[in-house]
Amino acid sequence: MRAKVGEEAKTGDMTVKISKVVDPVPVSSDSFMKPDAGKRWVAVNMSVTNTSSKPLNFSTLFCVDAKTDQNQTADDSLFSDYGTKFNSSALQKGDTAVGDITFEVPTGQKLKQVDVKCSFSSLQGDQRAIRIDVSK
Repeated sequence: MRAKVGEEAKTGDMTVKISKVVDPVPVSSDSFMKPDAGKRWVAVNMSVTNTSSKPLNFSTLFCVDAKTDQNQTADDSLFSDYGTKFNSSALQKGDTAVGDITFEVPTGQKLKQVDVKCSFSSLQGDQRAIRIDVSK
């Protein structure tokens, strides 16, 4: 499944939508937390809805991967205080989680894609990943 920013993508178990991308995330000069040297923070605002009849254990750490335009992994920044943190949880049928996920992206590269696949807790059901193109 593929989508672009603003589009909703669906599998049999969930729908995912990235509604906006903030690049770069503003960091105040007096902020204690900052991106690593040579990197900046890029945030995506994402919603995930469980459309299956069983609980969906959703965690950005295990279910979300991001790549840059140079095919490097962009790590989820646990230290950014930007926006509304995306809370990992067990989503019941019809539940939606919404929040911001911040990634560290090397200077000179762009965030290209965000992949969502959350079937690590079961070998049954829908195994398809959702890829969202976030490049401009």
